[in-house]
Amino acid sequence: MKDIIAILEDHELGHKDDRETLNIDYMGELCASDRGLYKTITENLRKMNGLIDQTVPDLRERRELAAKLDAIRSPIEEAKKGIRWRIRGLIGERRRWYEPVEVGEGEAY
Repeated sequence: MKDIIAILEDHELGHKDDRETLNIDYMGELCASDRGLYKTITENLRKMNGLIDQTVPDLRERRELAAKLDAIRSPIEEAKKGIRWRIRGLIGERRRWYEPVEVGEGEAY
């Protein structure tokens, strides 16, 4: 999560592909085609708001980061989802959509 904060602080959000811009339209397209990715990203965006409040002391920076999270969330939510995506949504969380992360020795998850 700290890496995500660093990336958001160092890059602008936009609608183009270049080294310094996070293309939010592309993020929306990826999430519209993969419900598992959508679920993972939207859950992490939700968690990020709480983490920012806990770890970023400057109010102005917290507001900027929160605005960027909202700007990322919008195209993800608004992107047109396909039939396979919607069918997977009917299954919901009864079936796991992710592969568990392997935790190495001495690491905490």
